[in-house]
Amino acid sequence: MYQTIPRLKPIAPADPVHSTVIAKIRRLLAAPYSCWPTAASRRDLAALGLSLSETLEAAGEHIDGEKPVYLLLQDTTQREAYVLLPCRVGAHDLYVKVQLHQKQERLWLISSHVPKYPYRAANDSPDKKPASATAGPADPGKSGE
Repeated sequence: MYQTIPRLKPIAPADPVHSTVIAKIRRLLAAPYSCWPTAASRRDLAALGLSLSETLEAAGEHIDGEKPVYLLLQDTTQREAYVLLPCRVGAHDLYVKVQLHQKQERLWLISSHVPKYPYRAANDSPDKKPASATAGPADPGKSGE
């Protein structure tokens, strides 16, 4: 049996608790100067030959298309992050994780890599193989992406 990514909680686009945050994320994605990629995210994109601008644009299209968005509580900071999965950027289905800056109108692009765990699309049956054909084996020593 294939596992799903641990600790991700799906959220509905119209969920009143998260819809304001998702709208703010969408607005910031449209303003690239407001998005700060982490060093890890820059490495992820460089390894795949992708640019920050095309990743931000794809993330915005992901949200506009009401594709799957998940909530994740970060291990180290205990802050909420939002995961877009699968987020289609160029020829790649990526795990894209963003987080709002606590004090400024900024968005952190924390992760933008091929998923490390197999994932299931929302409409997949339990008997169907995961949608992530490119995902590698899960690393049991890690707790999340």
